[in-house]
Amino acid sequence: MKSPLSRRAFIGSTGVALAGASFVGYQTFVPASNPKKAIAEYIARLVPDLQPDSPVVSAFAADATEYMSKRFIDNFKIHIALMSNPLMTNMLDTARAKKQRYFEQLLITTFMRSTDYFTASAEKREPSYIVFADPYSAGCSNPMAIFVS
Repeated sequence: MKSPLSRRAFIGSTGVALAGASFVGYQTFVPASNPKKAIAEYIARLVPDLQPDSPVVSAFAADATEYMSKRFIDNFKIHIALMSNPLMTNMLDTARAKKQRYFEQLLITTFMRSTDYFTASAEKREPSYIVFADPYSAGCSNPMAIFVS
């Protein structure tokens, strides 16, 4: 007959479990402390032939960090942490996963609108960062709106 779990073994295994959970939490939320780097790595991961340290990606990451941190005030750091660890997104419930996908799609769409990536890739040259494409900075961006009023 096996002896019951000793107090020493219980405390030791609990300590190991807490250390493991702390390490996983550290690895998950540390990227949120440097959102510019996390955004640059995300863009470089999705866009072929771009490096996180390229001037185009770095400039966009700086502007995107400023804009996104104001737009997603409550959960910006959580979005950044999840974006840096895509496997963590699989553990979210449906509503939160949808919000995370929206954040990531907004980021990559804004990058494409802020650069001349498609023209540059057709001409086989490095893309240029033009300006951060903020849809709310200008008035109406619909060219057909002048015919409605």
